[in-house]
Amino acid sequence: VYDLYYAGGPVGTVTHTWFTDGHIYRVESVAEGAGLVKLFYGGKFVQRSTGRLGPDGLIPIEYTLQRGSAAHRESARFDWGAGKLLLAWKNEHRVVDLPAGTQDALSVMHQAYFMPPAAASAPLEVATSRKLAQYNYELVGDTLIETPIGILRTVHIRRADDDGMRIDVWLDRDRSLLPVRIRGVDRRGQAFE
Repeated sequence: VYDLYYAGGPVGTVTHTWFTDGHIYRVESVAEGAGLVKLFYGGKFVQRSTGRLGPDGLIPIEYTLQRGSAAHRESARFDWGAGKLLLAWKNEHRVVDLPAGTQDALSVMHQAYFMPPAAASAPLEVATSRKLAQYNYELVGDTLIETPIGILRTVHIRRADDDGMRIDVWLDRDRSLLPVRIRGVDRRGQAFE
């Protein structure tokens, strides 16, 4: 369970759950507002990724995103056999080619466990429920992070986009590279953590 901050102030919590039995995986991230944020933005922001484990790591099968109520559900379905990605949101549907190794917005954090960073930077295809984009991930390096459970040894990875969005992720070296901290700056320049 993580504290959630936006524009410098606390706005809620995020519960992140990871499961694998060695063959399949499930990841869920549930962001829930508190106080005035909950009043104005009722409901939860729920992301889920399910898939299989392969020789090169995670092979997503489905990514879903729910904003508030179940009526606001979006999805990306990975048809690896046909090499197609099926995107669905609101009343929109798109089918695009599916490059090998593509991850989704949630699985990408855990894929680092299966692909220990060897290069200073690497491109990776990432799908959301609305698009497929190639992002460049940069290995910033090892960092010590102070947390409520103590000082943790982490590997710091950064994604910086041309439109000004930036996401920094710190992965715990001693806990299977699970996320310790995620900090981003949105297109309007507002920070979330």
